[in-house]
Amino acid sequence: PQRTAAPRTDRGHFRKVGNRLLFYSHLTCGSYQGLVIEKGERLLINRVARDGRSQSEVWYIVR
Repeated sequence: PQRTAAPRTDRGHFRKVGNRLLFYSHLTCGSYQGLVIEKGERLLINRVARDGRSQSEVWYIVR
């Protein structure tokens, strides 16, 4: 099975820059970028590995 791009629960640091979220995960020691899309209803998560491979997934924000 394919692993998720970002952990569902984690501890770390994040920063907001415009409609982007920048994450650093203490759990995986990885960096992630999130892009808020479609009026804040979805979050596109991108992870780029050190070897250049990348993975992305979309999270739907339910209120």
